[in-house]
Amino acid sequence: MDWPLVKLNGRYGYINRSGDFVIEPKFLNGDNFREGLAPVQNMENKRWGYIDKSGDFVHPPVYSNAASFSEGLARVQTPDHMEWGYINPKGQFVIKPQYPNAGNFSEGLAAVELEFKQFGYIDSLGNVVIESQFLKAGPFSEGKAAVAVPESEDNLETYSYGYINSDGEFLIEPTFEQAYAFQNGMARVKKQHQFSYINERGRQIVDPIFDQAWDFRAGLGLVKMGNKFAYINKKGLFVMEPKN
Repeated sequence: MDWPLVKLNGRYGYINRSGDFVIEPKFLNGDNFREGLAPVQNMENKRWGYIDKSGDFVHPPVYSNAASFSEGLARVQTPDHMEWGYINPKGQFVIKPQYPNAGNFSEGLAAVELEFKQFGYIDSLGNVVIESQFLKAGPFSEGKAAVAVPESEDNLETYSYGYINSDGEFLIEPTFEQAYAFQNGMARVKKQHQFSYINERGRQIVDPIFDQAWDFRAGLGLVKMGNKFAYINKKGLFVMEPKN
């Protein structure tokens, strides 16, 4: 099990299951261990690098920003032009820095900002497999990714979310104000200012009556109605009545 990142007295370190520090809090910031390495921000130069579980830097803090490894690659931002690229666990660039914005790899693809400040998807070699066409683009999960497209060609400020497959084809049409990754065959979405949940076909399985909602955990979803919180099951039934 990877060690959780915790903050103590303004500095970050890592603890084990017992709550004991295994890496003392000495970093300005950090992220989770993945594939044996964790990105951390050095206190001295404010730059990011990667440590192993001894707490030592294996890749020196030279980046403006950095993310955890995913599928053997980690996205890093270089200070020269503030562009993102991807390194392997050896610290070597597999995809050179060239993107104004970039996401983590999932299911073999990563969302990156390409032409016209729009997003498309690349593979692990940096090949563009889905052309730039989205205003927002999330990670793939269960074969689908939430993306946003403009509601009108004349107004790029107003957009709707839907879900595409790995070929860039819409599986669920863009009709949502917000949309999040699928987990266990369900995704939370927002429509007409209310949250609900949909299935893999885009069908609503929980009524849109919630002011806020979170992903399901252990078969239950945390939801908020006004100032009250509750848990629902996958049929949308309350298993814990709303309470403050």
